[in-house]
Amino acid sequence: MASRREFVQGAGIAAASLAAGGAACAESRVNPFALHHAVFDERFAAARAFAAEAERRGWAVSAIRGDVTDLWRRDLAQAWRDGPIPVAGMTEDNSLFCLERLVQEAGLRLTCHRRDAADGLVSWMIGPPAPRA
Repeated sequence: MASRREFVQGAGIAAASLAAGGAACAESRVNPFALHHAVFDERFAAARAFAAEAERRGWAVSAIRGDVTDLWRRDLAQAWRDGPIPVAGMTEDNSLFCLERLVQEAGLRLTCHRRDAADGLVSWMIGPPAPRA
Protein backbone atom coordinates (compact mmCIF):
# COMPACT_ATOMS: atom_id res chain seq x y z
CA MET A 1 0.00 0.00 0.00
CA ALA A 2 1.30 3.45 -0.92
CA SER A 3 2.00 5.93 1.83
CA ARG A 4 0.17 9.26 1.77
CA ARG A 5 3.43 10.97 0.73
CA GLU A 6 3.96 8.55 -2.19
CA PHE A 7 0.36 8.98 -3.32
CA VAL A 8 0.50 12.78 -3.21
CA GLN A 9 3.87 12.81 -4.99
CA GLY A 10 2.61 10.39 -7.64
CA ALA A 11 -0.62 12.32 -8.13
CA GLY A 12 1.38 15.51 -8.61
CA ILE A 13 3.59 13.86 -11.19
CA ALA A 14 0.58 12.39 -12.94
CA ALA A 15 -1.31 15.67 -13.00
CA ALA A 16 1.69 17.52 -14.41
CA SER A 17 2.34 14.83 -16.99
CA LEU A 18 -1.27 14.54 -18.06
CA ALA A 19 -2.17 18.20 -18.01
CA ALA A 20 0.82 19.64 -19.80
CA GLY A 21 2.76 16.72 -21.14
CA GLY A 22 5.69 18.05 -19.12
CA ALA A 23 8.00 20.85 -20.15
CA ALA A 24 10.09 18.37 -22.11
CA CYS A 25 7.00 17.48 -24.15
CA ALA A 26 6.08 20.93 -25.38
CA GLU A 27 6.85 19.89 -28.97
CA SER A 28 4.50 16.90 -28.86
CA ARG A 29 1.52 16.90 -31.23
CA VAL A 30 -0.40 14.60 -28.90
CA ASN A 31 -2.94 16.56 -26.90
CA PRO A 32 -2.80 15.02 -23.42
CA PHE A 33 -6.52 15.64 -22.99
CA ALA A 34 -7.32 13.55 -26.11
CA LEU A 35 -5.40 10.47 -25.04
CA HIS A 36 -7.28 7.22 -25.21
CA HIS A 37 -5.26 4.79 -23.15
CA ALA A 38 -2.89 4.88 -20.18
CA VAL A 39 -0.31 2.23 -19.31
CA PHE A 40 1.23 2.02 -15.85
CA ASP A 41 3.55 -0.25 -13.93
CA GLU A 42 1.49 -1.32 -10.95
CA ARG A 43 4.58 -2.05 -8.84
CA PHE A 44 5.15 1.70 -8.25
CA ALA A 45 3.04 4.08 -6.15
CA ALA A 46 3.63 7.02 -8.51
CA ALA A 47 2.46 4.95 -11.48
CA ARG A 48 -0.65 3.85 -9.56
CA ALA A 49 -1.45 7.51 -8.86
CA PHE A 50 -0.98 8.24 -12.58
CA ALA A 51 -3.47 5.46 -13.37
CA ALA A 52 -5.99 6.78 -10.86
CA GLU A 53 -5.86 10.21 -12.53
CA ALA A 54 -6.18 8.62 -15.98
CA GLU A 55 -9.25 6.66 -14.83
CA ARG A 56 -10.73 9.84 -13.42
CA ARG A 57 -10.38 11.33 -16.92
CA GLY A 58 -12.24 8.35 -18.39
CA TRP A 59 -9.35 6.70 -20.22
CA ALA A 60 -8.86 2.98 -20.58
CA VAL A 61 -6.12 1.95 -18.14
CA SER A 62 -3.82 -1.07 -18.37
CA ALA A 63 -1.51 -2.32 -15.65
CA ILE A 64 1.78 -4.05 -16.39
CA ARG A 65 4.50 -5.47 -14.19
CA GLY A 66 7.49 -4.53 -16.34
CA ASP A 67 6.61 -6.71 -19.33
CA VAL A 68 4.45 -5.19 -22.09
CA THR A 69 4.04 -8.39 -24.14
CA ASP A 70 0.56 -9.35 -22.88
CA LEU A 71 -0.69 -5.77 -23.15
CA TRP A 72 0.64 -5.57 -26.69
CA ARG A 73 -1.01 -8.83 -27.77
CA ARG A 74 -4.26 -8.30 -25.90
CA ASP A 75 -4.95 -4.60 -26.57
CA LEU A 76 -2.50 -2.33 -28.28
CA ALA A 77 -1.57 -4.26 -31.44
CA GLN A 78 -5.19 -4.48 -32.60
CA ALA A 79 -6.05 -0.96 -31.47
CA TRP A 80 -3.13 0.49 -33.40
CA ARG A 81 -4.00 -1.54 -36.50
CA ASP A 82 -7.41 0.14 -36.42
CA GLY A 83 -6.00 3.67 -36.07
CA PRO A 84 -3.45 5.91 -34.40
CA ILE A 85 -4.78 5.86 -30.84
CA PRO A 86 -2.65 8.13 -28.61
CA VAL A 87 -1.35 6.40 -25.50
CA ALA A 88 0.37 7.74 -22.39
CA GLY A 89 2.23 5.83 -19.75
CA MET A 90 4.30 5.76 -16.61
CA THR A 91 6.68 2.82 -16.72
CA GLU A 92 10.32 1.89 -16.46
CA ASP A 93 12.66 2.62 -19.37
CA ASN A 94 12.81 -1.02 -20.51
CA SER A 95 9.02 -1.21 -20.93
CA LEU A 96 9.01 2.00 -22.92
CA PHE A 97 11.90 0.75 -25.07
CA CYS A 98 9.87 -2.32 -26.08
CA LEU A 99 6.78 -0.26 -26.89
CA GLU A 100 8.83 2.17 -28.95
CA ARG A 101 9.96 -0.68 -31.18
CA LEU A 102 6.47 -2.18 -31.46
CA VAL A 103 4.67 1.06 -32.38
CA GLN A 104 6.77 1.64 -35.47
CA GLU A 105 4.64 -0.95 -37.33
CA ALA A 106 1.60 1.21 -36.65
CA GLY A 107 3.21 4.40 -37.96
CA LEU A 108 3.36 5.87 -34.46
CA ARG A 109 6.29 7.09 -32.46
CA LEU A 110 7.32 8.29 -29.04
CA THR A 111 6.31 11.95 -29.03
CA CYS A 112 7.76 12.79 -25.65
CA HIS A 113 9.14 11.32 -22.48
CA ARG A 114 10.20 12.72 -19.16
CA ARG A 115 11.96 11.17 -16.19
CA ASP A 116 9.68 11.76 -13.24
CA ALA A 117 11.01 10.10 -10.16
CA ALA A 118 14.07 8.68 -8.49
CA ASP A 119 12.50 5.21 -8.72
CA GLY A 120 13.38 4.91 -12.41
CA LEU A 121 9.99 5.73 -13.92
CA VAL A 122 9.38 7.79 -17.03
CA SER A 123 6.20 9.44 -18.23
CA TRP A 124 5.69 9.21 -21.97
CA MET A 125 3.28 9.70 -24.83
CA ILE A 126 3.02 7.79 -28.09
CA GLY A 127 1.15 9.17 -31.07
CA PRO A 128 1.39 10.02 -34.75
CA PRO A 129 4.56 11.74 -35.95
CA ALA A 130 4.49 15.48 -36.57
CA PRO A 131 3.69 16.42 -40.19
CA ARG A 132 6.62 17.64 -42.25
CA ALA A 133 6.59 21.35 -42.95
